[in-house]
Amino acid sequence: MNATETTRVEIDDRIRTQPELLRAVNEATRYLAEQAAEVPPPAIVGWRYADVDGKLLQLTMSDAGNGSGRTVQRSFWTRWIQDPVSQKMCVLKVWGELLGKRSDAQMARIDQLITQLRKEIADGGEDLE
Repeated sequence: MNATETTRVEIDDRIRTQPELLRAVNEATRYLAEQAAEVPPPAIVGWRYADVDGKLLQLTMSDAGNGSGRTVQRSFWTRWIQDPVSQKMCVLKVWGELLGKRSDAQMARIDQLITQLRKEIADGGEDLE
C-alpha cells in the first residue's frame, strides 16, 4: 500500500516556497509510505511550521479521516528534517506513536468484548474455562 495514494498530505505554503525543505518533506513522506506498507497509513499527514521563525517543523499524523480521532503531533528542528538520517528517525517516532494509539484502541476493544462475553456466559450459567 502506498501512503501517498491513500493519505491526504498537507504541506504549509511557507514550506512550499523553500525548494530544499520541500524536497526533504517530500522524501520524509515517501519514507512513511514505505513504512506503511503492511498496515493502513495515516489518513492525514501534515507538515507545517511550529514557530514564527521557521526553525521548528510540526509533523502531524492522524487517523481522524476515518472517524477515530487518533492524532499525534511532534515538533522537530527544521535541520533534522533536512538530514536524511534524522528525518527517518522523526518520521518513525511519530508513526510509532500513532501505531501505539491504534494498538491501545484495539486492546481496549478486545477487553470490552471479553468482558461482554464473560457477562453473557455468567448470565447463561456457562463456564468460560
